[in-house]
Amino acid sequence: MEELLALDRALLLEWNGSDSLFLDGYMWMCTNMWMWMPLALVLFYLILRNNAPSRVVLIVVLLALLITASDQISSGLLKPLVHRLRPTHDAALAPMVDTVFGYRGGQFGFPSSHAANSFALFTFTALLVRNWGYTLSMLLWASVFSYSRIYLGVHYPGDIVCGALLGVFVGLVFYLVYEALNRKLAVGGRRGGSRGRGGFSYRNGPESRQTRSGYSIGEVYFFIATYFALNLLAMLIGVFIMN
Repeated sequence: MEELLALDRALLLEWNGSDSLFLDGYMWMCTNMWMWMPLALVLFYLILRNNAPSRVVLIVVLLALLITASDQISSGLLKPLVHRLRPTHDAALAPMVDTVFGYRGGQFGFPSSHAANSFALFTFTALLVRNWGYTLSMLLWASVFSYSRIYLGVHYPGDIVCGALLGVFVGLVFYLVYEALNRKLAVGGRRGGSRGRGGFSYRNGPESRQTRSGYSIGEVYFFIATYFALNLLAMLIGVFIMN
């Protein structure tokens, strides 16, 4: 165990911070949940456009419960139980940790709630949409969002890995709950289009224009474009605040 902890500390010091003001600003923006609120709105639009109203309610309720569960398990249960200090609160390590704007986070850091919440959202929605472009974009978002915590010095890599594993587990559990409720309650209806496992398209058209679960490819691409546009915006704002 001591060898793993030593490796965790060594990787933190290797991956934490940089001499780049550009990366400092970008990672500062990436770690901010408010930066990604437009992406959450586009995700809601994607769900709304590709599901019957009753199914939309089911998905939104499960998403709210999913984030609450992953956050409470990581922050409400495990962090107080494990009591692992963040690198910025470890007296022996803190002087060697690079921070941005003096940000140090709360006292305890295992596991990372950022990683748990983002990977739970990634897992659930990737299974829902079932499109490689969406899956890769969301995986990139969750990975960079989580890595920003290492860059800022407020989490060890081990905090991130365990948080991500927790998030994947929570996401899988909630997707199985979604599938079970969907079958049991026969939630939703159709107004046309092809039916898939995860959603109902409201538009008639060739199956090649839909994901395997019935989501519009065009609207999935709109989500992906929004993600990359927000990345560019994060870079621009990051440059501005660091100058």
